[in-house]
Amino acid sequence: MKKILLVVSCVFLISTLWAQQINMPITGNSQITTSSCTLYDDGGPSLNYSTNSNSSYTIETPNEGTYFSIVGSYDLEEYNKSRLVIYDGGSTSTTIIGSYYGGIGTINICSNSSSITVRFFSDTDTPHSGFSLNIIENTCPRPFNLEVTNVTTTSAHLEWDEGDGTTIWIVECTSYNIPNGQNTFTTNSNSIDITGLNPYENYTFSIRSNCTP
Repeated sequence: MKKILLVVSCVFLISTLWAQQINMPITGNSQITTSSCTLYDDGGPSLNYSTNSNSSYTIETPNEGTYFSIVGSYDLEEYNKSRLVIYDGGSTSTTIIGSYYGGIGTINICSNSSSITVRFFSDTDTPHSGFSLNIIENTCPRPFNLEVTNVTTTSAHLEWDEGDGTTIWIVECTSYNIPNGQNTFTTNSNSIDITGLNPYENYTFSIRSNCTP
């Protein structure tokens, strides 16, 4: 039997000018309070990340009751050689909302809280170009009361209640074999049938509204 995890998610279509550009440290932990920024690996926008990096960056919104939209891209080595992990809160002990590795991909998620922590590590092999995260404070509507029904060995039906003003939803399906950002669907209703699943594989589904924060 497959296991399915549903994640309430958020937003998107961002065209904001980012106020700050920040590089991850090679090692250690950093923190900032801001409503918007672009976060890079330690190589910045033009250089590859360093070998033997192991660091985290916590970003907090200046306002209570808001959350973060996180949109970006990555080019990373395979799982055991480099990994980018995003946590829903102010430390690496909170819930993971995104884990990225193994090639080129995109990122389009949001937090449930008013802070996130980004962790990155790499080993001694040849570094890739790394990652870029556009992070912005958000108040867009989010789905709620998610349910999964009619689960078979290869499909599932997802249904949720709509937030005010949302007409288009983006659904993302991830698993160990499908990294974040590589398998998304859009729908203008508050339900969707997902097919083509593999038996005995764990899947995570995230749902977000398609709006401008």
